[in-house]
Amino acid sequence: MSHAWARMRGLANPTQAVQPGGINPQEETWDPGTDVTLPDDHFARLHNPPMGRVPPQLPSPVTRPIWPEFQKIQYFRDFTVTSATVRSLSLQLSFQAETVRVDNYSSHWIWIRSAGIYIPPFVYGSMLMLDPAVAVAEWIATPPPNHIDTSTILESLVLTIWYEASITPSTGFSVPTT
Repeated sequence: MSHAWARMRGLANPTQAVQPGGINPQEETWDPGTDVTLPDDHFARLHNPPMGRVPPQLPSPVTRPIWPEFQKIQYFRDFTVTSATVRSLSLQLSFQAETVRVDNYSSHWIWIRSAGIYIPPFVYGSMLMLDPAVAVAEWIATPPPNHIDTSTILESLVLTIWYEASITPSTGFSVPTT
């Protein structure tokens, strides 16, 4: 083997192999520390290409514009006049309602199914939290259990406002009856 062939292959010390595989049987141990000598100029001659360099910091997450959070302002009003045939409400909303306001100007108890609360007759301004939020506006004119509704069926108004926003719950006020 010539020295030119050894230089083309990148061998540092071209010598003939004693056995196939390049292992000299007389050398029983190999010490890599004695074979590698580092330059004395503080690694100035070691080349690290720009493609292989380590970035100065870890990659940051993808930056994207932060859009403003829009306030939840949607609401739906329903004016229902109760009668012998109309005694409930069931409408699909276009949003998830978190609060409902009930103005019960009727002489019937109103059961708000999603809140699990009965609203007495002639009570207005009741704010009820809906947890979890609902997409169906729903109530039924029915008395609580073990309670008999003795009032006659009259046409009267039940106003409900279903809010997307979460509003502080509050009890209602009694309407003076005549």
